[in-house]
Amino acid sequence: MALWRRLLNVFRPARLDRELNEELEFHQEMRLRRFRERGLSAAEAEDETRRRMGNLSITKEEMRDARVVQWLASSLQDLRHGLVLLRRDAGVSGLIVLVLALGIGGNAAVFTLLKAAFLDPLPFRDAGRLVTIIENDGWIPTVSEFREIRAHTRTLETMAFAEHRDMQLSRTGEPTRVFAARVTASFFALLGVNAAQGRTFVEQENQPGQAPVVILSDGFWRSRMGSDPAVIGRTLRLDGQPAVVVGVLPPGFHFDYPTMGAPEPVDLYAPYPIESSLPFERAANGQGVPVRVIARLREGVTLAQVESDLWDTALVLARENTSPFPGHPHDPAMFAFNVMTLRERPSWGTSGGCCGCFWGASGCYC
Repeated sequence: MALWRRLLNVFRPARLDRELNEELEFHQEMRLRRFRERGLSAAEAEDETRRRMGNLSITKEEMRDARVVQWLASSLQDLRHGLVLLRRDAGVSGLIVLVLALGIGGNAAVFTLLKAAFLDPLPFRDAGRLVTIIENDGWIPTVSEFREIRAHTRTLETMAFAEHRDMQLSRTGEPTRVFAARVTASFFALLGVNAAQGRTFVEQENQPGQAPVVILSDGFWRSRMGSDPAVIGRTLRLDGQPAVVVGVLPPGFHFDYPTMGAPEPVDLYAPYPIESSLPFERAANGQGVPVRVIARLREGVTLAQVESDLWDTALVLARENTSPFPGHPHDPAMFAFNVMTLRERPSWGTSGGCCGCFWGASGCYC
């Protein structure tokens, strides 16, 4: 029998039963007629027919198996049986379905996060050349350490940093919380990201005393600004200060992967005012503002070469900064740094003082 007929029979069991019954009745009648023609009585013909044809129920099942796709028919039968049981105990069934849905949904969500964090390539330009720098004891660097590394490096093409904090957005009514990142102007250029509307930051906006400006994430622009097409140039009040919107980021951009340590999606970005006269400060000594430093390797540079370069920077810092650290005069190990790929860093944390998740200006995030 053709496969398509066998598949069709699975979905028309009542008609198949009628056809099988009619076929069995036809064979019974033919045998009875043949035995009567041989001279047997009616009773003898019926006995001989039953003996020759055997158990009609078994015969009918064998005929059915030959005329359907058995595994499909069995699956449908199990499904029907299951639906009957579910309908019989609707309360228990609803609870089971809910637990399964929560379990499957939770697993799917966790897998999606882990896939984005550890399997998918980072969606930044030349992501394989992106690295992060930390102090050798696990603390994230301060702004002054960032400035020193940037001034002395020979192996890093571009450097940037981000510092996360809560801010208060005031428009009408009560102020609402937003999650912001204060960054260097080089941050977006390093990642190869352009604004979808307006522009990104320029170097002058990292200078103290500049008029405050902000760049909005696409999600914040849509959910909190109503996708306002005239948002560029609009003034917001952040922490009570006016800030002009200069750009909106593209929908696909985000810098909140678990491996990058951001505790939640960033709503908006602001320039970090970098003081040029800051004294040298180390996070391990409880000084300065810790920031997440990212950098792009020069073409052809290896991590080992960057580590050697950073050690040279530590030698310079050890010579120039003895008085703030009297216990370790001229010890470069006290000023050493480690470098690793941006993907490699599992969590931005500290080796002391914080819970090991991420230390920002507002405290420890987990």
